[in-house]
Amino acid sequence: MYREILSRLPSSVTLLAVSKTKPYEMVESLYAEGQRLFGENRVQEIETKFPIPSERPDGMKVFMIGHLQSNKVRKAVALSDRIESVDSLKVLDLIAAEAGKIGRKINILLEWKCSEDPEKTGFSDIEELYRAVERARGMESVNLLGLMTVGPLTDERDEIRRSFHQTRMIFEDIGGLDVLSMGMSGDWEIAIDEGSTEIRIGTLLFGSRN
Repeated sequence: MYREILSRLPSSVTLLAVSKTKPYEMVESLYAEGQRLFGENRVQEIETKFPIPSERPDGMKVFMIGHLQSNKVRKAVALSDRIESVDSLKVLDLIAAEAGKIGRKINILLEWKCSEDPEKTGFSDIEELYRAVERARGMESVNLLGLMTVGPLTDERDEIRRSFHQTRMIFEDIGGLDVLSMGMSGDWEIAIDEGSTEIRIGTLLFGSRN
């Protein structure tokens, strides 16, 4: 499946392999095939599963993609190569502060909530999202790369497409961003049609969560 997905990806789209709940041996197997970017939903799993950053295999990058609690920010900044799930001004400020303490400039994405699902996180107010963009761009310890979103949990393909299309319009309106991360195992092809530059694939590569 890994090779099949790669063969269907445009050159402008990056594959992020999401190994949540799966053992590091499966990560190593994909790494041996050439995969270098991996995502995790929980800071604890990055901490316990992966080697510390200085001891990771050459080129391996680990991105934090799940909801980030305030008390996990320090570890996330220290252990992650990118934080893709910055979903509030409070978390943005905490990330900047922790990165500043260790003299690091960390790459981030702001998470836009493109559906009304109460269990999903992200900026849901467009004005607050724009405030976060401006604040991030003024921070010395943060490098804002783009936006991330999680599509609606539905089988209605038109609804998924509308949500991704809306997110791309916001991405383009902001301007000056490079990464638009949207699309997972069930909707990645729609996401690419709507302009995604990064897809986050877990189930198709690793199987269902444990």
